[in-house]
Amino acid sequence: MYLKEISTAVFDGIISIPTDLFHGVIRTYEDVGGKGKKVRLENLEEDKRALKIIENAIKYARSDTGPIAQIVKIILEEFYKDIPDSIIGEVAKKLGVGAVYMGSRTTTQAIIVKIVSTKLTNQIAIKIVSKNFTRGIVGFSLGALVIQGVIEKASNSAKELKRTHPEIYRKLRERDLDMAFFLVEKPFSKLLKLMSLKKTNIDRYNEQVKELKNEIILD
Repeated sequence: MYLKEISTAVFDGIISIPTDLFHGVIRTYEDVGGKGKKVRLENLEEDKRALKIIENAIKYARSDTGPIAQIVKIILEEFYKDIPDSIIGEVAKKLGVGAVYMGSRTTTQAIIVKIVSTKLTNQIAIKIVSKNFTRGIVGFSLGALVIQGVIEKASNSAKELKRTHPEIYRKLRERDLDMAFFLVEKPFSKLLKLMSLKKTNIDRYNEQVKELKNEIILD
């Protein structure tokens, strides 16, 4: 999974007017109590968190401490922690930190995550600016139903992450980042599937991990 592949996929399909209008109608119905008080209250809590975190994710897209950078780092940390030392060594050499690797796996892995996450965050920020999502989402010029649809998409994405990768979800939720995960869900889908494979087919997982020697998350 290359950096270029990730950056190209960022925000593709994030806003789909017909789909988001449909989901917006459903969520609006829920927000006015159409599915009961419990769902309404849950939605209202999500609405507040989603609007705030999406705004911050876009506003601080270029910051290495912004929501996007934090999400990317958390996912990469979870990914690399299970990678064999031999692969970490290959990655370290390609990044020019091979000497560090000889001293500490933990230190080297932290350096790798920092380098790769910085590259990915910068690419995502470029996409945000080029597609002018700041004006589109933060300025709320898309219309109430579309915004509701985007929030519904964020909610569904967070719930699916909780089901498939509970540890990543837990770390995002602790930092109130879970409702922004949908912003990077598509570009990281291949990596997340590989991580899931470890639980269902360890032999196939090991095979694919070995292939990373020639397909490190770099371009």
